[in-house]
Amino acid sequence: MGYKWKNNVIFSEGKELSEFLLDYYQSNPQRKIIYLLGKGFDPRMTNGLKYFLPNVKSGQIDCLLIDFPSTNTPPYQNLIDDNMKELLGLYSKYEVTEHSVVSVDFSNNYNFALGQLDQKLAKYNFDKYTDIIIDISATPRSIFFNIIKTVFNLHLGKNIMVFVSENVSMDIDISEKDISEMNPIFGFKGKIGRASLLKPINISIPLIGEGKTELFKKIINGFDADDICPILPFPSCDLRRSDNLLWEYCDIFINVLMIEAHNILYVDEKNPFELYAIINQIIQDYHKSLEPLAGDLCFGISVMASKLLSLGALLVALDPISRNEVTIFNVNASEYTIKEPINTFIDKNKFSEPYLVWISGDAYE
Repeated sequence: MGYKWKNNVIFSEGKELSEFLLDYYQSNPQRKIIYLLGKGFDPRMTNGLKYFLPNVKSGQIDCLLIDFPSTNTPPYQNLIDDNMKELLGLYSKYEVTEHSVVSVDFSNNYNFALGQLDQKLAKYNFDKYTDIIIDISATPRSIFFNIIKTVFNLHLGKNIMVFVSENVSMDIDISEKDISEMNPIFGFKGKIGRASLLKPINISIPLIGEGKTELFKKIINGFDADDICPILPFPSCDLRRSDNLLWEYCDIFINVLMIEAHNILYVDEKNPFELYAIINQIIQDYHKSLEPLAGDLCFGISVMASKLLSLGALLVALDPISRNEVTIFNVNASEYTIKEPINTFIDKNKFSEPYLVWISGDAYE
């Protein structure tokens, strides 16, 4: 079966990315970039621009800020202010206008706000741009999933790339506060909840990450799975990471879910396309083995892993082959807490790694 991203392009490491940007943009001055980035407290917010701005010609890049304020005074407002100061320092020609900011209030109904964000982006005029870069480094998953899906589904015939500043240690330091129920992300509900004469066969595919045991319990309670295939990161920078995760989740795996060892899968923590291929293979295998039952299949993917790896789940949901059968689960938190002292957390940013994931455009022509 031919998957959409069977052949794929991803750039990693600073030198590799910089060489690509120099070759692709400075040697092609006619290219025009619109760079979407979220306004958040994460110090990684401006990392992407630090790679792009020195490697593209003046006038080749415009910024579009995605602002998603919530009810209360945002936690870590000082970090948000510092990020905005750095943005203005890096990109001196940026001005806050109705054309340079897409703002949606997330203070009341979260799903309604996501719908508004989709509508605003769908109406945005991308005509003068050849390339759309979506930086997800400081944006919550449910928001950047919808940003990427909306832009991708516009079928603009342009290059669409996703930038993420990857730092597993910083991801672990950020924890959700006031956790809601684990629900399908708006726009990624697949077949779940649809009327059917027969109960669908539910397959749970949780992407396992550190410190998410409570979220995992919510997944178990909220998605009545007939089978479960956890996916752990390996290989990883920390060679013991998957072992530590197995230890952290062993009680749930063994005593609650009674998972067989062969159901646990592994994926390179730095390769979302590999995760995309693995999940597609899971879907294909279950179709073959359950074909005699002639029932509907629903694959519930829970994103508890890094943003880079979770892009693999998003690609599955965007692929016409499997998107109707896939439901993406995520938790919407009203606030976030940084576990480490702020200065320690900020210092970790110097170890962040850049990744540029090319999902549509010239690379696939």
